[in-house]
Amino acid sequence: MWLDACLFVTQYRPVEIKEYIKMGNEIKNCASDETRVVKSNVLGDKLGIFPLIEETLNSNGSLLVFCQSKNACEQFCSTFMPHILKLLCRHSSS
Repeated sequence: MWLDACLFVTQYRPVEIKEYIKMGNEIKNCASDETRVVKSNVLGDKLGIFPLIEETLNSNGSLLVFCQSKNACEQFCSTFMPHILKLLCRHSSS
């Protein structure tokens, strides 16, 4: 065993994990057959994910965005950070 470590496996989650599948502009809830449509109004949002970021931040949620490369991550940040900062400033003032 590496570093004399033991394998620890659990299904416990401190918060509920909700799974969704996004295809195009449609979001499907994996727990039900509910599907909804989202549309981004952010220029440069090729994947149409900003409405999901906005929805999560507006509900005081947390999110983690994975990118395929360092370059994609830098592009994501330069596209979305101005919009995310506006959202966060709006929440901190209310």
